Amino acid sequence: MGGNQYPDGRAAAPEAVSGREEATHQTPPSIQVRNLNYAFPDGTSGLEDVRLSFPAGSRTLLIG
Repeated sequence: MGGNQYPDGRAAAPEAVSGREEATHQTPPSIQVRNLNYAFPDGTSGLEDVRLSFPAGSRTLLIG
């Protein structure tokens, strides 16, 4: 298992770099979610093919 994976094999975020290894070009973080699906334990669909995009610097509140 590589250093950038969760125990179940999913890819994890890259490790932070510091010092001279730090990237010289940094962009503000943004969040994008595509094809999000959720089913309840009884099999009932809760979410189907949800897409969300949160631009850098935005503030968003999700209530559900």
